Amino acid sequence: MTPKADFIVENARIFTSNPEMPQAESVAVKGNRIIYVGTNDGGKDFKDQNTRVIDGQGRTLTPGFIDSHFHLLWGAISMGGAQLYDAKDINDVRTILLEFAENNKTAEWIDGRGVRYDVIANRHELDAIIADKPIYINAYDGHTSWANTRALELAGILQPGKEAEGNGVIVRDENGIATGELRETAMGLVSDLIPE
Repeated sequence: MTPKADFIVENARIFTSNPEMPQAESVAVKGNRIIYVGTNDGGKDFKDQNTRVIDGQGRTLTPGFIDSHFHLLWGAISMGGAQLYDAKDINDVRTILLEFAENNKTAEWIDGRGVRYDVIANRHELDAIIADKPIYINAYDGHTSWANTRALELAGILQPGKEAEGNGVIVRDENGIATGELRETAMGLVSDLIPE
């Protein structure tokens, strides 16, 4: 006899993580166990009058992420910026940012993600790429970023006087001028200015 589910989600786009069936429409659960994943029609065998049916309305359903530190939303949002994960040096950064700027001429800011720590030294390198628009680049791990002079000026942190709260650090040179490197909560002083 086919077990009956406590609840079934139907009409969903279910990502299964199974290469033999990467997507499904329906998932049935009994207790804390998934007892069926497949088509809506196949899920009917797992229903009875006590089964709660949830209409997925075509939305995406993913397996639970068992990860103590995962930024799904941040990862999705960052896909809109220049992708710098493969940049090996400042010349690669230049090429990628200029291409991004060319393809996004109406963008008020040039933003990018994924750069390694040894690729960008300071704001002057970013100024040499694009000086008239603010640039904000986030490291691959999301804990450090670099901004050009224009972005630092807009944030009011180029000159000495304003510091970050909490564990944030605005890296400054021997004269107290911001180098362009921002750590932890200091990143928000610039990133919060970027239009959505």
